[in-house]
Amino acid sequence: MTENTVTFEQTSRSGNEHNRFSAFSIGSPVCFKIRSDGDPCVVNVGEGCILKLNTVTSIRNCTYICPFLFSSESDGIEPHEVCFLEGMQTVTNVGLTIAGPRNFHLHVGSVQDHHGEVWIVNVFGFVDKSACSTTEISLPAQKINDTSVKKRKALTQLDESKQKLIPETKVKDSENADSSNQRKSRKKLSKQKQRELEEVLAEGRTQAESRGEILDATDEDASKEFSNKPAISERRLDGGVIVKDIIIGGGPLVKHGRKVSILYEGKLEDGTVFDKKQNKRSPFQFRQGTGQVIKGLERGLEGMRSGGERIIKVPPKLGYGSKGAGPVPKNATLTFSIYLMSVGGSTRYT
Repeated sequence: MTENTVTFEQTSRSGNEHNRFSAFSIGSPVCFKIRSDGDPCVVNVGEGCILKLNTVTSIRNCTYICPFLFSSESDGIEPHEVCFLEGMQTVTNVGLTIAGPRNFHLHVGSVQDHHGEVWIVNVFGFVDKSACSTTEISLPAQKINDTSVKKRKALTQLDESKQKLIPETKVKDSENADSSNQRKSRKKLSKQKQRELEEVLAEGRTQAESRGEILDATDEDASKEFSNKPAISERRLDGGVIVKDIIIGGGPLVKHGRKVSILYEGKLEDGTVFDKKQNKRSPFQFRQGTGQVIKGLERGLEGMRSGGERIIKVPPKLGYGSKGAGPVPKNATLTFSIYLMSVGGSTRYT
């Protein structure tokens, strides 16, 4: 185990294509990608180091809820659920602190857990200098994102209830009356489970609001920790820009001077696509508020959080005006579909 260094290593189960290794010294920020189709990620914390992991971000939009786990054979700690991820989500305030010398494992649920889907997550943190010679380990007091856990249980119960009521054989003509009653019972039970799910989600939102947890201690402008929220209604901004949030992200805010990475598609009023950028490995990047893009797009992006999706409608005066540009005719109203990948730095792929 190397002194004053933290190493991350994950071996692929299907050849060397996805084998990864990174080393971080004291004072360095940490970013490492972990896949669910590889062996558990082996982390070695050298003597004199403290590893502090504070953020986990999913970079693949899978359907199922994914657990992010910690385990340590030397400390007798079985796989411990640190947090849960759903879709392209960022979980902050993870609160995982490990002092060296020590080695442990990080897991991103198995492939079987996700019905064949492969989860890819980035873990972020910082390597600090240990203030004492004793080793310590600090796990979160409770699982992060309890709402996702309750939602998963409610969805599982709903799915099991539906499966139990599916007839295993064809209903005979003489049993049509019984079949009708069974359909009514199934419909009633489905509505009941749906109400229970809605109550669980409402309770989770209320608890998150009452806790008032900040997004990140290093980001004073972030307000609360929360999962991606559903869409809200359209609203008009100064200058006539109209925005509609499809998904409200859970990451840092777009603000003047910050570097942003986006995927986008721009359309004219007749639906013609005049420009787009959809490659996640090379997103469009620029610095907010510096005039690198049209004013209407800058104004529409203001206040978004990373991981969010938004539709921005730009009037001609804040777009390309009376002159137009390339495939954009003069006096054209533009509609952009935006996915905000990151704020404050370029998206990393290893």
